[in-house]
Amino acid sequence: MTGSFEQPDLGEDELAAAIASLSAPGAVVIDDADLLTDCDAAAELSKIITRGAGRSLALVVAGDPDALASGFGGWQADARRARRGCLTAPQSLPEGELIGARLTHAHLGHPVRPGRALLNAGDGNLVTIAVPIS
Repeated sequence: MTGSFEQPDLGEDELAAAIASLSAPGAVVIDDADLLTDCDAAAELSKIITRGAGRSLALVVAGDPDALASGFGGWQADARRARRGCLTAPQSLPEGELIGARLTHAHLGHPVRPGRALLNAGDGNLVTIAVPIS
């Protein structure tokens, strides 16, 4: 880990510096991503989504699905347009739109299974995968 940010206004320079300090492929992990809709680092987050910021870099977000699904611009809309990602415990059909997949009722209402997620790798097909648990 190269950095941890706890303020709701993530700065672009701070995030760019943390990414620049990576010496290997990495991931930016954001919890409560719905709180960072208009943060200063929005352009840097969009770069990660669209081209990995020029390196092997992933963006992992967690947050309120309704809030993440709203809006037509910004980095969160870029994430939806990327049409790939994982869902850990979808509770409604529209949540599939967050990752570019069509959910069925069979995907909903299951208890959370730590270490399991539904993956759309960009082709619209959902595959159950194992996710490491720390």
